[in-house]
Amino acid sequence: MDPKSFKYFRLLAEAGYLITDTSFTTKYIKKKGQVILNTWHGTPLKVMGRDVADSAYSMGNIERNLLFSDYLVYPNEYMKEKMVSAYMLEGVYKGTILNEGYPRNCIFFDKLKARDVRTALGLDGKKVYVYMPTWRGNLAKMKTDEQMKLMQKYLSELDGMLDDDEVIITKLHPFMAADLDTSGFRHIIPMDPEYDSYEVLSAADGLITDYSSVFYDFANTGKKIILFAYDEEAYMAERGVYVSLDELPFPKVRDAESLVREMRSPKNYDDTEFLRYNCTYESPGAGERILRHVIGGEKVCNEERIYDSSKENVLIFAGSLAKNGITTACLNLLSQLDLDRYRYYVTFQQPMVADDPMRVSKIPAGARIIPMSTKPNYTLGEALAMIRFYKLDRKGSYKKIERMCRRDAERFFGGIDFRHVVQYEGYGKNMIHLFRAFDCDRTIFVHNNMLEELATKNNQHRLSLVSAYRDYDKVACVTQDLVGSTRELAGDEARITVVNNCHDYRSVLERADAEMKFDETTLSTVPAEELKEILGDRSLMKIINIGRFSAEKGHDLLTAAFEKFASVHPEARLIIIGGYGSLYNDTLAAVKRSPAADKIIVIRAVYNPMPILRQCDLFVLSSRYEGLGLTILEADTLGIPVVSTEICGPSGFMREHGGYMVPCSAEGILEGMNAFAEGKVRAMNVDYEAYNKNAAAQFEGLLK
Repeated sequence: MDPKSFKYFRLLAEAGYLITDTSFTTKYIKKKGQVILNTWHGTPLKVMGRDVADSAYSMGNIERNLLFSDYLVYPNEYMKEKMVSAYMLEGVYKGTILNEGYPRNCIFFDKLKARDVRTALGLDGKKVYVYMPTWRGNLAKMKTDEQMKLMQKYLSELDGMLDDDEVIITKLHPFMAADLDTSGFRHIIPMDPEYDSYEVLSAADGLITDYSSVFYDFANTGKKIILFAYDEEAYMAERGVYVSLDELPFPKVRDAESLVREMRSPKNYDDTEFLRYNCTYESPGAGERILRHVIGGEKVCNEERIYDSSKENVLIFAGSLAKNGITTACLNLLSQLDLDRYRYYVTFQQPMVADDPMRVSKIPAGARIIPMSTKPNYTLGEALAMIRFYKLDRKGSYKKIERMCRRDAERFFGGIDFRHVVQYEGYGKNMIHLFRAFDCDRTIFVHNNMLEELATKNNQHRLSLVSAYRDYDKVACVTQDLVGSTRELAGDEARITVVNNCHDYRSVLERADAEMKFDETTLSTVPAEELKEILGDRSLMKIINIGRFSAEKGHDLLTAAFEKFASVHPEARLIIIGGYGSLYNDTLAAVKRSPAADKIIVIRAVYNPMPILRQCDLFVLSSRYEGLGLTILEADTLGIPVVSTEICGPSGFMREHGGYMVPCSAEGILEGMNAFAEGKVRAMNVDYEAYNKNAAAQFEGLLK
């Protein structure tokens, strides 16, 4: 059935019992009274869920499906352990685990059915092996046509070696099966599509596979299994596995000749321990017992529950995990928290991370993740309400938006009871309202002067900010400097507090020790080798700024100030590093027009700027407005003196720790550069261990 059809959605809405071996569509929300049974689709060899670094970002729909299932079926302890861990179900899954065999594996215990299928397929009197290899589609360097050529080569070799009483039935991935030419083979045939693949597999004398978990299922037959792992090194380099092939009892071969030799040899390995550990609960009649248990209400299966309400759950929305200050601040916070005190969940919008999936790997292992598997869903009426609310500021339209947000909160997170949700990013009107809709304590962070954001950018919605600051249980400003502008927006109704950003100074020190290098996406006005020479030249005075290419960062002020400074100090060099931002080309053009162009280096998108920062002499924060400005802390960690514009955000930190501040103008920044040249600007040398303990305590205070 088409999973996008009206009939499919109608059945999802009307059915009392739903059974799946994977997951339902991202749009599905479980209705009250529905019972969901998830039988999954096999014991895993390859890593799953959170354990797959480059695709953990996309696990959200599977994770939520598991969480809202009433029953999860696990045929062995190994499978249960891996699934519960990979999808972070421990302590929060409220349903029932059934320690029971997979219904689809019952066929392997039906010898009469196997005999009938074998006869129907004309295989009596022959030695039959089924070949079911894994699809290599996840291998970036392995093209489909290359796989086809390799597969055709091996099958041709095998066909030429087999006798007339030997048959290999192939069950390949559809991408390959459609193009594979078997017409000239005498001993190799494709699987008959009129039969279920497990029916044919049950009728065979043995299984040939490689990295497919099908061998866990087929092992129930007690028949021979051969691993044809001709590309093991290449495959394993791309895909992680829970168990090495060498740990399995099955013979492993790499060429056609060895494969034929094993096919003709009797089963000569002991799989007793393998069956005990990996086929623990498999037995005839498992499907019938599960239905009697789930639908009939008979307690005929072994039940287990893992829910634990003794530890509370906290949800943190981290935004898009982009390379910016908010992401850095969030990761720094997580690195400082006691992640065992609560179950911390970090969430983000899956589509926003798809272009750089490895961002998710930066989240500490002690914090769980629960990706939002798609963007918000809304009805036509809700879409019109959003237009009226966001474009026309019609407050009365918010009820429909709230309804949409409550529905999406249930859709994405309904399987977990949260004690507290934290909209840490603090931006994005839809996400502000989504986390506002939770029925628990809610905190929204303020990382910047939002009055300035509203005045200078078109990326905020004033009514959303005002209503959120008044409605959230707590509004957390990352510095005391932001309290005034936040209260001006929110009024006295807001419950405003201060929660300083944590600073992962250890990571800064470690990253600074790494080799200075550019990334594939790095753009620079000088080659990496030339930059290394400049950084290593002690006769040069290196001034640096790190911040996105955006108007509030004041790169135009910085450039104008440096032009005058360089006219007096020809040994000075200015390095501007930005991650992203709409003004990159404008900044580049302005630098090229500058009389000091040969002394200014512009770098875009370098993953680790710390080795560059460490070798500089002065850090200048030239921003017109800012949150805290974590780059100030990073520079100070490395013993680099800092000059900052005296603006809301950084000024509180600078003032508290004796930093050097100047007016927010080209003249003010020039004053700071001159002061440094005269020896008046020193590193603050803040005690970040004490600073972090205080900041972490402030955050945990929100949760009490």
